[in-house]
Amino acid sequence: MKSDFSKARALVHRDNIDGAIQEYRRCFQETPDDPAGLFQAARLLREENRFTEAADTLREILRQFKDQDAVWIRAAFDLAELYEAPLDDKQTTAYLFREIVKRAPQSLQGSMAQARLQNHRKD
Repeated sequence: MKSDFSKARALVHRDNIDGAIQEYRRCFQETPDDPAGLFQAARLLREENRFTEAADTLREILRQFKDQDAVWIRAAFDLAELYEAPLDDKQTTAYLFREIVKRAPQSLQGSMAQARLQNHRKD
């Protein structure tokens, strides 16, 4: 079953960001096998410069979906980008990119992570 985010989107439109985040999380609770609600919450938190909360949400996805490679890789990549900037934690960024490369070296994210690691080594 696919989540319906129309209520959350309406809350965003009315500048009720906290309400929208709660609604995205409620959608996830209703369909716990679909991480889309958590990804939407993390995206919105990032857009609102609530980077620590966005990172917490992405770590939640990593824990909940550790056995689903595609979901895990997407969340890990998003989290690595948060740690890269604005959280400015190069060590954690490099760790996450290395884990993505190990887990899915042939994927798009794996290739992108490898390129980012090479750029970090140049810095």
